[in-house]
Amino acid sequence: MTRNVNIFKYCKFCHNKFYKKESTSKKDWTKALYCSQKCHYADHRDIKICPICGKTFTDFSCKHRTYCSQLCADRSRPDRGGKIINKCIVCGKIFTPNRRGASGRSARFCSHGCSEKYHTGGHHWNWLGGKSFEPYSTEFTEELRRAIRDRDNHTCQGCGKKDGVLNRKLHIHHIDYNKKNNNPNNLISLCCSCHAKTNFDREDWTNYFKKKL
Repeated sequence: MTRNVNIFKYCKFCHNKFYKKESTSKKDWTKALYCSQKCHYADHRDIKICPICGKTFTDFSCKHRTYCSQLCADRSRPDRGGKIINKCIVCGKIFTPNRRGASGRSARFCSHGCSEKYHTGGHHWNWLGGKSFEPYSTEFTEELRRAIRDRDNHTCQGCGKKDGVLNRKLHIHHIDYNKKNNNPNNLISLCCSCHAKTNFDREDWTNYFKKKL
């Protein structure tokens, strides 16, 4: 009868001396190389970065973990009830969009501040080289603006609302978008809402107001 003798070995990871039964070494090669399960996991550890929260974690499981925890794993799957996690393309902050579904997954900014910072420049499709930031000329005085409002009977030439109903002064818009052209025929009274609409389809608005005057 063959005796089950202890075999003298050195741990592959910590290099400490240990003994294992000869039969155990033949059945499980991992137990023949490491003095403990801890050394076995430590030798196979992998340093990773969680794609959800950005936390650095050590994977001891030898199962190729992607996320640092089950919570982050659930967050990566909205269909499992987890939160949608996005990364801001401006500041790199990890954030949860307010909306679910496709609109939430496509959110690129963590705040309005980052959105404005991104779009203040050539990124926006309606960018015209900073034209809106050009200063008004000295001729564009309060007296001139008041005269244009009086001419237009203090009525928005876009929607027809009176400034008394709006409880605020009407804006004076440059029809050709040239802030240095302060000819009264190039100025028109608009409420805040209608003035904002003129930032789009500028050529159409220019033709519309020229015909209106």
